[in-house]
Amino acid sequence: MFYLLTKYFLKLCAAFFFQEVDRVGEHHTPITGPLIICGNHSNQFVDPLLILSQCKRETSFLIAESSYRKRIVGFFAKLLHAIPVKRPQDYAKKGTGKICSDASGKIQGIGTKFTLEVKPGDMIKATSVEFTIKSVDSDDLITPLSPISDLKNSEFKILPKIDQSEIYEAVQNELKRGRCIGIFPEGGSHDRTTPLPLKAGVCLMALGAMARYNITVTIQCIGLNYYQGHRFRSKAVINFGVPYSIPRELATLYLQDRKQAIEILLRQIESRMKEVWVTAPSYEELSHVFMARRVFKPDDMENPSKLMEMNIKFAKGYRYIKEKYPDCEEFKTAINLATDYTKNLKLLGLKDSQVRSSKLSKGTFLIQTIFSIIRILLAFVLSLPTWVIAVVLGTLIYKQAEKERQKALASSSVKIHGWDVLASFKIIYGFTYFAIFSLLLGIFVFFYSVCNFYADLFGSYYDALSIYLTFLIIWPGYMYVSIILSDRALGNFTKTYVRALSMCSPKAINSVIQQREQLKQSVKALVKKFMPEIFPELKHKKNKSTYELNDSINDAFGFLSEIGFS
Repeated sequence: MFYLLTKYFLKLCAAFFFQEVDRVGEHHTPITGPLIICGNHSNQFVDPLLILSQCKRETSFLIAESSYRKRIVGFFAKLLHAIPVKRPQDYAKKGTGKICSDASGKIQGIGTKFTLEVKPGDMIKATSVEFTIKSVDSDDLITPLSPISDLKNSEFKILPKIDQSEIYEAVQNELKRGRCIGIFPEGGSHDRTTPLPLKAGVCLMALGAMARYNITVTIQCIGLNYYQGHRFRSKAVINFGVPYSIPRELATLYLQDRKQAIEILLRQIESRMKEVWVTAPSYEELSHVFMARRVFKPDDMENPSKLMEMNIKFAKGYRYIKEKYPDCEEFKTAINLATDYTKNLKLLGLKDSQVRSSKLSKGTFLIQTIFSIIRILLAFVLSLPTWVIAVVLGTLIYKQAEKERQKALASSSVKIHGWDVLASFKIIYGFTYFAIFSLLLGIFVFFYSVCNFYADLFGSYYDALSIYLTFLIIWPGYMYVSIILSDRALGNFTKTYVRALSMCSPKAINSVIQQREQLKQSVKALVKKFMPEIFPELKHKKNKSTYELNDSINDAFGFLSEIGFS
């Protein structure tokens, strides 16, 4: 019961923060049987929030013990049957002295105390390298598992070896009972556009349970794809992958050669993660991918499932061409066109979808502008209290979330901007501040009601209490409706702006329209040229019509427009 109530609360959180959350392939999730859900970790606490709120299986997520100890996060983690995990980085401490590598690949210490501070199995994390200790030879000499080179006088941190046998035992017992476990194989969250190296823990849990209890464990990879996911009212797509039942032969191999079995399963998981998550080498290149798909096949012309499939294939096509044909002139031309088109859109304050809908007659422009202004004014009046509250609470929430971002960025070596923690703390602080504000406002309403009733004292308190409880029920609903109205008002405002721009500055609009068409033709040429090579299974037949050929190209390349060449 508590799990279901918490799940509905998480759905409410997602509905407030995100403007849109699309689910793709949720029917793939097995109803019964031992299941491990593996997701990419791009948005700290928001990642499990989305999966838990949208997945039809009751799922117990592994959570860092440091997060489990947090007051608010830990409270919900307990209600959701989360399993706390000790992580070496949570117990990291600064080592004494400095270290460098010698000619033999061992680590020499300068003013170090290795015999007191480290032991075999611990990890050392320096500025440019991270390694596991094989043996401690003396206070100033240790031997790593693999030789280390080019490490010069560097400060270092010590990450102690953690005994995870209890965690593996708990997870394997859950799998034995046919339950569902959630895990992020990358370890900690990050804001990179490519995955971090996957940890072997998920393989140890799955293969260990199969070997120990003679059961079949299924792996399902879920891609969490965010579009500026650190921003309020952004969009997200949850892509549920096709389940993978681990072969019994792999469990048998695990008993004979643990390392080989883990490597095979880890490669399988990594491959399936790429099928559900849109990745690119950098944010700029990811924007090229999305723009290419949009100009090739706009968002409103396909369902979310088709668009996500196109995004992933476009990203794969982009990586393939860049790696195999880096000097391809058509590819370079498309990149340059995408860059120029994006810059001009930003200068005009436009989006690609608005460029496609900018052509209007003067009469139509006038009528639609009048109706848009009416809608904007109505939405503004109805949601005015929300705007006032948003300015006050939004400023406080942003400052607190920004502090957490800077703190997380300073303590991490894998984060780029620290955006992966922003959404989580915006939601945490947002609901905390909103709850406090609502209670205080409710108390004010209660006493104001008491003072304005002229019945007997008991009747006054009874009526005031009824008003107070009614207020607490209606107030959150009003806030949500106000947010929706504000979204629509903003949409109407941007449409009106584009229409006005198209009438007042037609040359500017016509220029970006021409750029868009050039980019579209360039993307189509790339798809037609490389589709048979990258996706041979989708190679078109010669007797297909032009329309069918375009569909095949779109399917093959994941509709270049979805991945963002613009």
